[in-house]
Amino acid sequence: MAAEATFLESLTGSRQAIGRRDWSAALELQKGARDLLGSLAPGDSDRAGELHRFYGELVNDLTIAIHGVVNTNSPQPLEQPRRAELCLELSRILVDHQHLPVSPPDWLPVLEQQVVQDGAAFWKSFLTEPGWAQDLLARAAASSLELHERLAVLLDPCPAWVLAEVEALRAVVPAPVARSENHSRPSNSELAATASRLWRDGPPAGARQLLRQLALVALPGEEAVAWRDGCLELNLHPWLADGDEAGLDRVVSAFFSGVRDSLAGAPTAQKPLLEPALEGMLRSLSVLWIAGSGLEPECFARFRYAAAVWHRHAGVGSPWQEHSSLPPLEPTSFKLLVELEPLELAAVRALVRQEPVIDPVLLRLSTLRQGGEAFPRNPAWWFDPTDPVESLGRLFEAGFPGAGTGDLPAAEVCRRWADGVLGPLMMAALWGEAVLWSSDDSADWFVLPLLQALSEGSGRRPELVEPPTRTQLSALLAERHVVVVTNGADGLRRRLKREPLHLLEPPVGLGYEEALAALVDQILGLHRQQPIDWVVASCGPLRLPLLLELQLRHGIRGLALAARHDLVELLG
Repeated sequence: MAAEATFLESLTGSRQAIGRRDWSAALELQKGARDLLGSLAPGDSDRAGELHRFYGELVNDLTIAIHGVVNTNSPQPLEQPRRAELCLELSRILVDHQHLPVSPPDWLPVLEQQVVQDGAAFWKSFLTEPGWAQDLLARAAASSLELHERLAVLLDPCPAWVLAEVEALRAVVPAPVARSENHSRPSNSELAATASRLWRDGPPAGARQLLRQLALVALPGEEAVAWRDGCLELNLHPWLADGDEAGLDRVVSAFFSGVRDSLAGAPTAQKPLLEPALEGMLRSLSVLWIAGSGLEPECFARFRYAAAVWHRHAGVGSPWQEHSSLPPLEPTSFKLLVELEPLELAAVRALVRQEPVIDPVLLRLSTLRQGGEAFPRNPAWWFDPTDPVESLGRLFEAGFPGAGTGDLPAAEVCRRWADGVLGPLMMAALWGEAVLWSSDDSADWFVLPLLQALSEGSGRRPELVEPPTRTQLSALLAERHVVVVTNGADGLRRRLKREPLHLLEPPVGLGYEEALAALVDQILGLHRQQPIDWVVASCGPLRLPLLLELQLRHGIRGLALAARHDLVELLG
């Protein structure tokens, strides 16, 4: 075939140009070979494998040759501007190369890291030299950012200095976006066609390509489908105002249908990763909050419904897999570590939204209890817990102090409890003094509207982290003076031998304020005898107000855990 002959000629010509040290010709011929490869080797045939191997061998040769003239230890280095250009071009070739069904030699990642690191430094050095035109300075900053971001992926663990460089450069470099043609609401068939074309064409030249994945976002005024930061994004914002869940299902499905069409016959290595929908929402909120705006409350529930459809496409037999990029927990710099609980968050949201009319809600719950009736349960509550009667009913059912028998707590007591829960969230949202995570998907979604309300005008982004492992938490508490507040403390005491360790049972039969005051007095008595390093609270609705009180008044650090934890394994 003529195309295959041209492909093989390009490989030969590129090698000959390498021998002449004609880097422009070598790269141009390599690019021509790469463009032909997609059409020549779309499947898994033996011939496709052979052509990919031929191309992979050229990339290996090109990497060795360019490394030899750009490396800082090179005996015959090129002039620095040319070295910077070659580092950037080779880095992009190698980013693309990782998506191909080829087996790179063991030494290739080593050379790639060196080329990327040198290139990042070369481009950054131009920013400090006088006399450069503004457009060249902008290109140098963007190129240095691209290479620093690539270096952050290649280095494991990533050094703090690389992350600091990335953040500094991101502050001055706008992210390139590949835009679709339709700025509002394309039809589902148009959306599928755009997704197929953009995925096939790939990110725009110079775009950040840390990962090539699919993402779900909600950004007003942006295109329905676009490349941003290595993600092909589906922007649901134009559809969220409708409240049409079936319509959201069709939009998400059309997006996946378009990408699936583009994947037909693609090599396995080119299959995309799937960003969890929660992380797309977090990225969206980061953009909106910095701009001083946010989402309407009802949009959170609709986005979460779409997220369920999104994750359904990552089910068994799908051609993509989820890839989470939430940061890991680094507990040493925080005053409070909080595992989120959905019942608490839903009840607080109900109290905040219904503050002027909370008394009728409590009266309704009291009437239902006295009549032996259960509060109404909505099957979709886990998507949108906006009924205050149900949200507070579930909280009292879970053991709100003083709500076990008799009359329910007064509205003012409920408000004070809500303030005790909002306090740690505010420490996280405004001051970065607390860190939040959840092992329950619902809690992550329930906390977002609260964080938005707390962060209004601050410009801070929501901070959620990967759930910590038992090993992480055990190491945090090891050889520390720990006080644990949990139901069943007496039985736990017989199974734990470590010292110093104090186990306290929440008071029984007291109202909220009395139970909280009694626990604070007990813990402060222990603190006066020997300073406490950590209070671990796994005691239902009392846990967050207790830890907030101890932190604000006495600076005691707190770890709030959900009831699911095996404290013997954690502390034993």
